[in-house]
Amino acid sequence: MWNFHPPEQLFYQLQSRSDPTTTPLKTKYPELNKWIEGWIEKIANLYHINNERVKYNSPDPLFKEYDEKLKVNIGKINSLINMEYNHPKQNDIMKSMKQHWKGLTLFVDHPQIPMDNNLAERMLRPMVIGRKNYWGNHSLWAGELTCAMFSIIQTCLMHEISPRAYLNYYFEECAKKGITSNEAEIGQFLPSKLSEDLKKELWLKQPQTWDSS
Repeated sequence: MWNFHPPEQLFYQLQSRSDPTTTPLKTKYPELNKWIEGWIEKIANLYHINNERVKYNSPDPLFKEYDEKLKVNIGKINSLINMEYNHPKQNDIMKSMKQHWKGLTLFVDHPQIPMDNNLAERMLRPMVIGRKNYWGNHSLWAGELTCAMFSIIQTCLMHEISPRAYLNYYFEECAKKGITSNEAEIGQFLPSKLSEDLKKELWLKQPQTWDSS
């Protein structure tokens, strides 16, 4: 993931500046500022191309156009990380990128995978806060249940589905069959597999009716 590596960290540093075109980049190695700025632009360009690519489905000509652009730019970066540099920190960064290249470029052949893990980190925040607020769990089964529930809840939120409405739907379906779903059947209940009509019924923002009984 790109945000684990120095060039990407610098990319976010650039984004946070009020005016990237005039505010100087502050690093421990000012002699590398120009080189770092060049990497920031390259990685920003990757983000731009990939963001455009994922707007379309793979059969779409525009997807293929951006996919080709992305692979060309990835190829250019690959050639750059295999060069020898004069500054030891430059070589350290390139060494790190070579070691993690497979993970860094996983999104190229799998468009559904994001370039970084920022979303995952944001979704973990409730668990971190909860650990401090309610001291976590005190048994293995409770910890496993908590992990499963948080995973279900966050997956629902990703798909703009109400977690409560989704769980009600799932348990009602199980009740109709008189048994919970087995491993072969559970896939059809994944939020990503639900029909658009059903997603609308479970939509997160629709008014909720609360039963106090």
